[in-house]
Amino acid sequence: MEQQNVMDIKDLGRILRKRKWTILIPAVSLFVVIALVAYLLPAIYKSETLILIENQKIPMEYVQSTVTSEVEERLNVINQRLMSRTRLEKIIEKFHLYREYLDDWTREEIIDKMREDINLEVVSAEGVDKKSGRPVTFTVAFKLSYEGKDPATVQKVCSELASFYIEENLKVRVDASAMTTRFISDEMKKMEAEIQKIGKSIAEYKQQHQNELPEQLMVNMQNLDRYERYLETNHRDLQNAKSSLVFLRGQLAETDPDATMISSYGKRILSPKEQLELDRTQLITLESKLSPNHPDVRALREEIAELEKKVQANDVETLKERLSQKETELATLRSRYTGKHPDIIRVSGEVEDLRKRIQDAQETGRSEYAVNPTNPTYINLQTQIESKKLEIASLQQQEKEYKKVIEFYQQRIANTPAVEKTLATLQSDYDVARANYQELVNKETQAKISESLENRQQAERFTIIDPAQLPEEPYKPNRMAILFIGLILGIGAGAGAGFFSEYMDQSFSSVEDLRTFSELPVLAVIPKVVTSDEVKSRKKRRRLIFASSLITLIALLVVVQIFFFKFDIFFIKLFREAQKLPIQ
Repeated sequence: MEQQNVMDIKDLGRILRKRKWTILIPAVSLFVVIALVAYLLPAIYKSETLILIENQKIPMEYVQSTVTSEVEERLNVINQRLMSRTRLEKIIEKFHLYREYLDDWTREEIIDKMREDINLEVVSAEGVDKKSGRPVTFTVAFKLSYEGKDPATVQKVCSELASFYIEENLKVRVDASAMTTRFISDEMKKMEAEIQKIGKSIAEYKQQHQNELPEQLMVNMQNLDRYERYLETNHRDLQNAKSSLVFLRGQLAETDPDATMISSYGKRILSPKEQLELDRTQLITLESKLSPNHPDVRALREEIAELEKKVQANDVETLKERLSQKETELATLRSRYTGKHPDIIRVSGEVEDLRKRIQDAQETGRSEYAVNPTNPTYINLQTQIESKKLEIASLQQQEKEYKKVIEFYQQRIANTPAVEKTLATLQSDYDVARANYQELVNKETQAKISESLENRQQAERFTIIDPAQLPEEPYKPNRMAILFIGLILGIGAGAGAGFFSEYMDQSFSSVEDLRTFSELPVLAVIPKVVTSDEVKSRKKRRRLIFASSLITLIALLVVVQIFFFKFDIFFIKLFREAQKLPIQ
């Protein structure tokens, strides 16, 4: 039959009486072990400093700082620099830290240990952003702490760390401000070179196109208009000269170069040219009346042919005679003067002109002028014709020059828009460069003011408001908490051991258990017989337990007095609190 496990208060009391040593020994042993551990753990002291992040003292509206990094970002940067191997090794060597680990730990393990002992805690506050109006969290301060075994050393190391944060923050801000100033100064030098380069390009371009500049457009247009009027006048004079030349040639053609008057008869003898013209007129009259083979017509044609040869021969011979004279004159002049002498140039021109006229006369079979004319009127008309020719040649040459000048000014005017566009582009680049340079000048001034602000520590800075104090009590371990945990664990271990022993025990603890198991009536119960030796043994055991308890209590009081708090201070505080109570 199964044993029933229903227990009551009497069963618990019976189990405690029966299993008291099974419960007490594990409980006390575990508590003592944990108490020894709490006693043997080294005391760790913690020194803490509070560093306030002060905002810029001068209003931002007047002086704008060039350091734009957030304080959290700078704290992370400084923290990374602090946690570097080189920096931590310097602090370890300076304060002779972790000497007890040098024999057993590596250098990297000691540095990792120091990194664990340094703690940074940011203190934040809620606020409202001035620009967006949204609630934000601001970093107003941060706590820096260091843990160690020696209170004085812990305080010194914490102060050293705080000084490093303050100095490094100032250095970071000053370096950032100085770097900004140097960068802007370098950009200003580049911009100055750019401005000089563009200005030089503008000057060179204006020098190359000085007559095509927009400001010269009106002058060019006035000159163009003036020369167009000159060309118009010259063209009109040229047309008049050509008309006069035609008129003079007409008169010359009607004038006999060799006509003379005989005073005895009062009749004029015809020249060969006039006789030729008269014969031609008569030939036309005869051809209209007679047949082409008529003897009179044939005789008149032969006479006309002879006259034509005579007139042509006389004209060519005259030109050749004049050419010979001019060539003789040119040879004489060349023997006296150089080739650039005006007379040589003039006579050379006349020689070339005569040669051309001879060639034309030979090709056309006739010459413009008669040879050796004797008629003064003819000679006068010939002189006027030559004068008109020279005038026409001069006017034609002048017309060519005017056209070249007009084309020159038209080209200037046509190039002006392109020149203006190029100048506008260069001027725009120059204005942009000047504007950028002026902006850089303003920024450089602002950067220098900001740098001065950082050097004077008038900008955002770190200020110690709670310096590192000498710790009077250890930060850890918390021995009271360890002892309390040891007490709980001891009680749990004792209770577990007692109930486990009871569970494993198959004996009957009471008459009811026996009656229930056997289902037989119990006739008698034999009580426990206690001898005098057992009584003496119990008394001796009680005395031993009392002495052990007393010694344990005294040891516990000593531990509390040494490691936790002073009883004299406790009683003084208790007495002060008692005095505050209202006593009737």
